[in-house]
Amino acid sequence: MRRYLFIFFLFFGITDAQNDFSLEDVNPASDTYGQYVGPSYFNDNICVIGFFHEY
Repeated sequence: MRRYLFIFFLFFGITDAQNDFSLEDVNPASDTYGQYVGPSYFNDNICVIGFFHEY
């Protein structure tokens, strides 16, 4: 039973994570600095998105 629950939550976690979003680019060295960009902004390109925290 635990295995089925794991697969269920894994599947819905992956499908729910595919939503489009838009965040402000706060990297001053970026070409899109100050603009709101998201996955749909980079159509036809490979896009790796990470959320990092600087300590």
